[in-house]
Amino acid sequence: MDHIVAAVDYSESSYEAARAAAQLSLRMGADLTLLSVLPDGHPTVPGLMESSPSLGMQERLHSTIVTEFPKLHFKMAMACGLPPIEIGRFAESRQADLVVLGRKSRSRADRLFLGDTADAVLRRSRIPCMLVPVGRTGVSHVLASLDGTDRGFMVFEYAAELASHALMTLNALTVDPIWPGETVSLGGDVKSGRAERLSERIQQRVPHGRRGLGVAACGTDLLQVRRGDTVTEIAAAITELNADILVIGFHRGGPAMMVNGESVSRQLLHVVPSIVITVPL
Repeated sequence: MDHIVAAVDYSESSYEAARAAAQLSLRMGADLTLLSVLPDGHPTVPGLMESSPSLGMQERLHSTIVTEFPKLHFKMAMACGLPPIEIGRFAESRQADLVVLGRKSRSRADRLFLGDTADAVLRRSRIPCMLVPVGRTGVSHVLASLDGTDRGFMVFEYAAELASHALMTLNALTVDPIWPGETVSLGGDVKSGRAERLSERIQQRVPHGRRGLGVAACGTDLLQVRRGDTVTEIAAAITELNADILVIGFHRGGPAMMVNGESVSRQLLHVVPSIVITVPL
């Protein structure tokens, strides 16, 4: 990971995003750019920009990051247009490896639909995105959520590389469903064929366990297999493992979707307390 772009709108959540991006940048030795997107029609002539409220907020953010991360080297950038479009365009034009966004808390009614900037960026982005909620900036323990498919294994590959280069603790998790009429107590003793195959693939990818990743052990197996509702079990695992970052697969494209629809990834974005990194599938 050589270049991280953090989009900021000077809200509390975007300050948290900038802090998390700064921590990760230091861990990875990556370049960091803090990007703000001004609406269409905003004055871009230097003489007019001097009185712009955005310029003052940019200076405040710059001062905050410099104070909190004195060893960090970063750049400030501005773009003009629609944030969901310009954020992705800027990140791709600068060959960014990760886009960092703030994750704002929303009421239950507001959460019925994902029509905000973050969702719009995720649906368009060919680059992994990291969403940071207010109050969560730690970047030391990664949990990769896997669905057992060949395409979904990209999530583990990404999480393993991230953990290795940033010296983070890593866990992987897959959730087997409980089928109608199945004895619930059986779930703790029997793994599905999908989970067994996934475990074998991880063993092949990391033959020496955590030592192969260069990360610290956290006292549990690299892969955990849980039974039950996917969203509920992933949220519970994050709390039990005290994971800072959840890495999930995310299908690009399509309109804004209902959180309570079929998209597990979109539901997780509003349920889990941790930072979430989405890997485009």
